[in-house]
Amino acid sequence: MNKDQAVFFLTGILFGLVLGYVFAYQIHRPDPVEQAHAAAAGQPRAPGPDNDAMMEQVAQHLGHLKQRLEGDPNDLEALVGLGNLFYDAAKYPDAIEYYSRAVELSPDDPDIISDLGVSYRRNGNPNRAIELFRQATEAVPNHWQSWLNISIVAMQDLNDLAQAEEAISRVEQIQPDVPHLQELRDLLKHLKQTGGTQSAGAQPG
Repeated sequence: MNKDQAVFFLTGILFGLVLGYVFAYQIHRPDPVEQAHAAAAGQPRAPGPDNDAMMEQVAQHLGHLKQRLEGDPNDLEALVGLGNLFYDAAKYPDAIEYYSRAVELSPDDPDIISDLGVSYRRNGNPNRAIELFRQATEAVPNHWQSWLNISIVAMQDLNDLAQAEEAISRVEQIQPDVPHLQELRDLLKHLKQTGGTQSAGAQPG
């Protein structure tokens, strides 16, 4: 395998690893609700209750959170919880609605802002996603997760390699031990040499 082939092969592996890592930023403990989301998406189901029982738990949890909002429209935890549920179910417009309401209540929380940005990216609006990731870094300049998100969305979706390089440099300064950071830097170098993402063969995560 020559050098160019090796780099091309790396891009496919890297996007699979890094995109999964970044866009799964909202980390949840494995539980029946999460298992039901995986089952609904056709993913392997972890041992536990049968699918019907898990989906029933999801419905109950959803109903509980909505009931909380009826009692208190400013229940931040319920808003974020509903955003998480709809994001996990790939209902991105609904996730955007609830995360947006949460951001209105907590405009300086970089995690919620970043989750909203990820939802916009998943819903096909990478430019809005970048705006939100930058909003998160304005609230907390050292929020490396948002800088990492900027680097990947700029590189993969917008072919904005200058913005990607800026963001990668910030991650290197803030959190130099992020997994696959060197590979991400190598990928950026490859894309600059080959003229952009179209030659990398990667698809959005």
